[in-house]
Amino acid sequence: MDIEDFVPISFEGRVALRGPGGPQECLKAFLDNLLGALVDAGCTAVGHVKGMMTGGGGEPLFFSITTLENNLRFQGGPLGDSDTYTLTMNVIVAGLEERVLTKTFSTVLRGHFNV
Repeated sequence: MDIEDFVPISFEGRVALRGPGGPQECLKAFLDNLLGALVDAGCTAVGHVKGMMTGGGGEPLFFSITTLENNLRFQGGPLGDSDTYTLTMNVIVAGLEERVLTKTFSTVLRGHFNV
């Protein structure tokens, strides 16, 4: 596999939680579902899915996934309570065209957060 096989996208925006639980629980559910949706769409490798969530007056919550086996790691936090949070992330994967990656990401994002 070569570097040219990988496709990157990035996202930064304000999001509001849609599901039960706090921000870390909602973020974990989103990332779990995103990885599953990427695999279902044909993703063959993860370069990385990394980013951070900020808001609520707490410490930033950083996250990272670097394999298809979902080795999700969190660092930092906890985030405080807030109506909205800022989500910043980069996704680099192989096996998908950029339009498929973008559509998959957007669909899963909107399933977990009000954007």
